[in-house]
Amino acid sequence: FIQRIHHKLVVYQDDNYLVINKPPDLRMDGPYLASVHKLLLYLFPPPSLRGPSQEGGGGDVEGDSTDINTTSNLPLDHRHHTQLLQAIAPLSKHSSLRDDPFRIVHQLDYATSGVLLYAKNRKAAGKA
Repeated sequence: FIQRIHHKLVVYQDDNYLVINKPPDLRMDGPYLASVHKLLLYLFPPPSLRGPSQEGGGGDVEGDSTDINTTSNLPLDHRHHTQLLQAIAPLSKHSSLRDDPFRIVHQLDYATSGVLLYAKNRKAAGKA
């Protein structure tokens, strides 16, 4: 399931950037049940959201070296899946997590679909 979502959503990624195909009628972030931000945190959970079975990848609390390239490949058991969704649900902005690696480079309107560029760290966001 996660791999299918990842395959449909992620257009390109490297060490610094993530390009996604945003579906229509999905908010960028905010206090909504579903958002692009929450979807990215689900697919690429930072260390603070990973359970013991997904430890690894490292990263500091500023989000500059978090390894988000491999976390979506890790299998989620049902218990961790539920815990991850419960942890992500109340988050409304990227600053809600100190180790959130994603920085929005530009935005699309709620009803608009299209390609979005996210920086995976602060340095990349500054250059974009």
